[in-house]
Amino acid sequence: MTPSRLGRRALAVLSLYEHRCTTIGPYTEISLSVLVDDLWRPRPYDVALDLLRRVDLRRTGRYVVSLAVTSEEARAVAREVWGQPAVRASAEARLTGRDLAVRAPELGLAVDGRLGPGARCPEADWILYGRRGESTIRTQVRAHGRLRLHSGGGIRLRLDTGAAEPLAGHLRRLGIATARPRLVLTCPQFMLHRSAGAVLPR
Repeated sequence: MTPSRLGRRALAVLSLYEHRCTTIGPYTEISLSVLVDDLWRPRPYDVALDLLRRVDLRRTGRYVVSLAVTSEEARAVAREVWGQPAVRASAEARLTGRDLAVRAPELGLAVDGRLGPGARCPEADWILYGRRGESTIRTQVRAHGRLRLHSGGGIRLRLDTGAAEPLAGHLRRLGIATARPRLVLTCPQFMLHRSAGAVLPR
């Protein structure tokens, strides 16, 4: 897979979800993914062009490099159905107005601060990629909710000095262990539908 780039920089997404009602029970999720270009014919700016296509026709997406969830059921489904490298860890996420606070003590991770001004933005369906053995797994995610796009300068990601693999290691290798996000998407009331992971032909 070829990472999508903005200039010389790859584009990474840290996702924080509090799933209150799902078919496998409630759980919190912290996911680190990297945007990737067309898997078959990678070209610059593939991601921007692909947003004009329906989600089922897209070839770009986000490759999940690290995932932490708070329930054993969610860990098993992420690994077996979506091919994502999930681990189980405790975590709490809270969004109150524009104040964001996330704590994951077992991962040595905290995200907090105040979001900048926001504006409504369209719903964003997307594609997630994972790996199962030697196979690439493609999952469609359809989203429904009133999303708002904020500037992220007031949000700070912090890692404990002794924070261990896998999530902390990936954050450090990507050079974002103490970064401030450029943009933040929020949605207090959000519904997702994730398809079963499809194995791609080699």
